[in-house]
Amino acid sequence: MSGSPCPLFFPTALTATRVGVAQSMASAVMEAYTAVLDVKTDTANVISPPLGTNHPRSSFVAPITRATVPTLKDPIAVLVTVARKMENVVPVKITGVGKDFCAVPDKCQHKYGFCDSDIKPQETEYFNSSADDRSHVGEIPYGKFIRTCQVPRLLGLSFDDGPSENTADLLDVLQDYNVRATFFVTGVSGGKGAIDQTDQWRELILRMVDEGHQVASHTWSHRNLNNLTSSQRWSEMVKLEQALFNIIGKYSNYVRPPYVQCNESSGCLKDLGDLGYHVIGWSIDSSDYRHENDLDAMIREFDASFDAIDPDTGSAIIIQHDTIRKSAIDLTKHIINRAQEKGFFPVPVSQCVGDEPEQSYRVAVKTDQRNETATTNESDSTPTPESSAAKLAPFRWSRYLVSLLGSARAYRSAPVPLAIPPKKAKTEL
Repeated sequence: MSGSPCPLFFPTALTATRVGVAQSMASAVMEAYTAVLDVKTDTANVISPPLGTNHPRSSFVAPITRATVPTLKDPIAVLVTVARKMENVVPVKITGVGKDFCAVPDKCQHKYGFCDSDIKPQETEYFNSSADDRSHVGEIPYGKFIRTCQVPRLLGLSFDDGPSENTADLLDVLQDYNVRATFFVTGVSGGKGAIDQTDQWRELILRMVDEGHQVASHTWSHRNLNNLTSSQRWSEMVKLEQALFNIIGKYSNYVRPPYVQCNESSGCLKDLGDLGYHVIGWSIDSSDYRHENDLDAMIREFDASFDAIDPDTGSAIIIQHDTIRKSAIDLTKHIINRAQEKGFFPVPVSQCVGDEPEQSYRVAVKTDQRNETATTNESDSTPTPESSAAKLAPFRWSRYLVSLLGSARAYRSAPVPLAIPPKKAKTEL
């Protein structure tokens, strides 16, 4: 997560704004404003707050400008009242650090300063992703949603938002069942730190590849791609490409857009197509994000959708989140058991749509120039904090080579629970 303060600005004409503060701070603030005006008798001078103000709250707030204050904590809050006579007061700027202020996608206000989405991948290699081969190879569509498999009775098993604290246990479950899946990983969302600069996440992604799973893109910071410009979308995609290249020496040409939001009117699908991506949706939603602590509800939702599939000709792509433990562990076991009972075969999404393992990745073109666009801050007014990459150990090429060899070995020899049926005529995606 970012160690740089993530700013929050209060307008000069701000009133009735809830500001998370400690009790000692609340008392001091109220005394200061009471000394300026008598709120009880001077209500005519009180102005309303501007509409649409939406400020993040945090368990930690850095010192306020030109003042030293105690640590500010929620949910204690103070009602700040400003009179017209104080309209010329310099705006207050509160800065915070940590995932409560800087985490993306929903904790940081990008227009006000540095957010975790502005973190750069580790510069272990100089390469220019714009020079990579983005050509459309084969019959699998690019730049349009794919929501089902080409082969009947296949289930594309997929997990979004990882790696997370649950990923290692999920990999153990998949290994016990001898099942492979697709992990749509993010680069820096949820305050977890950059995946290529955090040992825990690097090791998990190496393990995914070594054990024959597909590692695909869920973007760098999980922002809604429909709400971004083309250059911002490009940055979201290429940052993750570089991070994955730093870890496994290649990057995926499969993506599931955050929130599965990417349409033609925003230009999103065209941009992803131009970048050479297969865009993956879903046909069975586990709804785990709506029932994080209710396994029974997740099972009911899955069973209702799965039982509606034709047992002879049907197929599906399932969406889960390995950040939700009951889904990643317990629901996954249920899905695999139900699939085997019904004669279905859980596989990675690339296999589900009829792709070959080696066709689901690209290797970046190395050059003698950095990929400047991919690592440019979106908040130009805020300086980038010093990268922590210099503090990390050098990239381990030996581990990378072992990972590639292990991945190839896993794809060649890993058995599946049941024999996968031969490919039939391709169905419309």
